[in-house]
Amino acid sequence: MQVFDKKIKIVKCSYDKFWYKDFVGQTFIFEYCSTRDYYIRSNKGVLRGILIDDVELIDEKSPLI
Repeated sequence: MQVFDKKIKIVKCSYDKFWYKDFVGQTFIFEYCSTRDYYIRSNKGVLRGILIDDVELIDEKSPLI
């Protein structure tokens, strides 16, 4: 089985009250996406949404080694 990397990079924060305002420039592995958000799991196990417009996909097709 081949595992694919599903990384996003936060490139902006559309609203200064969003939880990820201090994480611009950082990359995360997302679990799934909706029509509006990508969802990542925090280190406490909570799913957190990030607006699709605030991120860019990174190497979505590159296999993990």
